[in-house]
Amino acid sequence: MDIDADEHPGDSHARLKTEMWVNREVELDMEFPDKFLKAESMELPGGMPGPTMLEALNGAESWRDTRNVPTGAHIVIRTGPPGQNENDPAVQAARTKALRAQFLRTVLLYTLTPPASFGVSWEYVGEAEAPDGKAWILDAKVSGANLLRVFIDQKSNLPVMAAYRGPHAQMIVRTQRLEGPAPAKGDLMKDAEMPKPREVEFELRFSGYSMFGGLLVPRTITTTVEGKIVEEVEIKSAKVNPSYKAGKFRK
Repeated sequence: MDIDADEHPGDSHARLKTEMWVNREVELDMEFPDKFLKAESMELPGGMPGPTMLEALNGAESWRDTRNVPTGAHIVIRTGPPGQNENDPAVQAARTKALRAQFLRTVLLYTLTPPASFGVSWEYVGEAEAPDGKAWILDAKVSGANLLRVFIDQKSNLPVMAAYRGPHAQMIVRTQRLEGPAPAKGDLMKDAEMPKPREVEFELRFSGYSMFGGLLVPRTITTTVEGKIVEEVEIKSAKVNPSYKAGKFRK
């Protein structure tokens, strides 16, 4: 499955040091049972085209890469604490685990039908009532642990809301125009300190369902943390059973 989205994040998923909002174009590619690729192209302050950041799950492995860095600019992107070694086996294992959870949540949000190999089970929790109607509450669990809570509208039988707990990750993007050789990596990164992400509850609300290639998906997904909007996603297109080239999910 292939999904294109235009993201308008707040300060939880893509925060600049200047606290400016960032527009992003995101393409998600998924191939069952266990392949997932997220390509995220950013627009930097002043309208300058930014880099494309890729995260991929390829079976039991994962990888991350940055491409299309603007000519004459040095860009530092951080999504974790300073000093984190991307090649550390423990860091790689944690990244793979996080991407597997992200892949599963994405599949559940758009299809409610995860790959059987992941062992996802559904548990009925009860009902929720709001001024605009009632919803059934279902928990998706993996090995007994909650992965995602979904609220299904009783009139339309469509998801209207979802919630999950996860790290409140932040991203610092810092650009520097260069006239000569790039500074040493340590010199640029040593002052871009970030705290360890804290775990919070994310709430996602869906609206404006439309049919794309036989798949009924919400046109807009709004994510809040602690009552504050941190991301707004507008779905632009979706394809079911696209043809992928060999090696699509390999670095």
